[in-house]
Amino acid sequence: MTDYLERLDQIAEEDHWPTVRRWMFDAPLPFFEELRKERPILSTPEATLVARFNDCIEVLDRFESFSVALYEPKQGSYWMAQDDTATRWREKSIMKAVLDREQVPEMRTFVGRTAAAILESAAGEWPAPLKRHQVD
Repeated sequence: MTDYLERLDQIAEEDHWPTVRRWMFDAPLPFFEELRKERPILSTPEATLVARFNDCIEVLDRFESFSVALYEPKQGSYWMAQDDTATRWREKSIMKAVLDREQVPEMRTFVGRTAAAILESAAGEWPAPLKRHQVD
């Protein structure tokens, strides 16, 4: 068992978010594992993290309470940066229509393995194709 939360509780509140953010990048798997087990909803002055699947689904389904409006300056009119709009529902429906639901288990396995391999090979650095702030 790691002790991320114990360490977090011992530092000044203004240092919570920078510390949590560092752990999200440096040790995401053990950090989120501890969150899911010990404190699945973690609030900091700057952000609140939700670590369990069912809680994440609830947040995503309750756009009236958990708006994505703050993403609009960064993502513009991209449908995932919209709450309850016709564009969001239309684009999401198109995405669902092209998804072969029978292949969802295989897709999850592929995404999980690929993400784990990228995280493992990154060694604390963003891999070249995933460099932050990279403009294509």
